[in-house]
Amino acid sequence: MLNPTAKIRQIRNLKGFSQEYLANNLGISIKAYSKIENGETSLTINRLENICKIFEIDPLLLLGFDEKQVFSNCVQKG
Repeated sequence: MLNPTAKIRQIRNLKGFSQEYLANNLGISIKAYSKIENGETSLTINRLENICKIFEIDPLLLLGFDEKQVFSNCVQKG
């Protein structure tokens, strides 16, 4: 199971968002955002909620996000 910061990175990549995009929307520098993803800065509940707002997901979904479960439930068309 991935830790929350690794899940944030994974979801950010899946959504096609850059670190710069997240940092700008959070009102912090890219370096500060990078430290969140790398676990160098503690992830607060408020910061988690703000990141989840950008992702348009519930924080509980992020905390329980499992890529294998999500993709095994997807049906690929085309």
